[in-house]
Amino acid sequence: MKSGPWIIIAGDNTWKVGGPDDRSRPDSLTTVPVSAEGEPPDAFAQKLGAALAARSYGGEPVTLTLPSHWCLPATISLDGLPRKNRRHFMVYRFEERIPLAVEEVAVEFISPDGSSTAALGVAAQIKPIQPLVDAIERAGINLAAIAPISMLALQSLLGTSRAERCDAVAWGTDGKAELFILAGGRPSAWYVTGTAPHDLALYICAHAPAGADPLRVLCVNGGHDPGPALMELPGVKVTAVVQRSMEEAAIDAIAYAESGGPLWFDFRRVGLSSADPGRELRSGLVRIGVAVALLWGAMCGGMLWRANWYRHAAARSEQRLEDVYRATFPAKSIPASILSRLESERKRLGGMSGEGASHFPVRGAALLLFHDTLAHLPRDLRYRVADLRWTDDRLYVEGQSRSHADANVIAEALRQDKTLVVESPQTEQQSNQAVGFVITGVRNTAAGSVKRGDR
Repeated sequence: MKSGPWIIIAGDNTWKVGGPDDRSRPDSLTTVPVSAEGEPPDAFAQKLGAALAARSYGGEPVTLTLPSHWCLPATISLDGLPRKNRRHFMVYRFEERIPLAVEEVAVEFISPDGSSTAALGVAAQIKPIQPLVDAIERAGINLAAIAPISMLALQSLLGTSRAERCDAVAWGTDGKAELFILAGGRPSAWYVTGTAPHDLALYICAHAPAGADPLRVLCVNGGHDPGPALMELPGVKVTAVVQRSMEEAAIDAIAYAESGGPLWFDFRRVGLSSADPGRELRSGLVRIGVAVALLWGAMCGGMLWRANWYRHAAARSEQRLEDVYRATFPAKSIPASILSRLESERKRLGGMSGEGASHFPVRGAALLLFHDTLAHLPRDLRYRVADLRWTDDRLYVEGQSRSHADANVIAEALRQDKTLVVESPQTEQQSNQAVGFVITGVRNTAAGSVKRGDR
């Protein structure tokens, strides 16, 4: 058993495995070819396990790296997103930039700093990768993290002094170049392109700063030097050329993570889950079970105590109501429904005085009130509700829809509740092409009042 970074590098035609001895010699990684005829994931995972076992692997954590063309990067704007549940809204905004639904991918985000208005998202498709992940774990390999190899390599590179004071990194490999635009020492955009000047210029020009200052680019030769092509572009300054392969840099990043440092990207956290999620927690399952049992007992006891408290509170309220009725109508016996009798007396007195026979306002339970409101929201329409609240008898709904017409559809759906008077929605076109809306309403106490015996 050897401690240190263990790595599996995925690829189309060949995979590679390595261990602690390969940190300074990435060319010594063991190659595991992929059968041209195809093979079951379990059979291929056994080949990976055998290659690791030949290197004295003993169950240590292993990081699986994905090639760049298995990933879908996109930069999204953070303008207009609420702080609450921000990741939820970021995922939907990211979905607009990729050709897949969010349910089909695992998405990780990295933001340059806390004040940034943009974030880089990287997605990996779950369907083709998850069977391989499950098979690798069934083969006895302790898969701890899954990340793009390019992002691991970049994270390692940006920790060196040579990466200081640069605006971008161009990493050349065999037949391609990967361009990383930086902000605050972290990537804000990621492009995979050809090595010709016109290929690089397509993305460089989009990020070149306005003014006299050139875009400072650190070039990394990982099989191809992108420096000469970049030097031909106006507004670009090549600050240095570094010789380093992505495999070597990725292994250094894994070693950094094993020493306690966080990885920028790990698809394990966001969708590519383990087929055996309790494999690292088996030693504590008994303690977890005891804790759950104690928590369950405490919850049951709390609910019983609260139910008893509500029962006594209801009895006290009933008694007070009877006392008020006796004081108001001393000559009459207590009726079966005091509220119904009071309502009848109010109507009689209101008719004698010329006032309308309005009902007493009756407030329903808060959970029932919210349930009724949610039940009237449309289900066949795509929209987001960021805030829904009741204050006294006033309803407030705030969210986002795709169009002004959709906001009117939501308001019309709420009007189906005959106890609610809904005003026309207030809408605003937002910068992210969504329409923000605010819908308010008032409970119609006359229509919404119920007799005490009705519930």
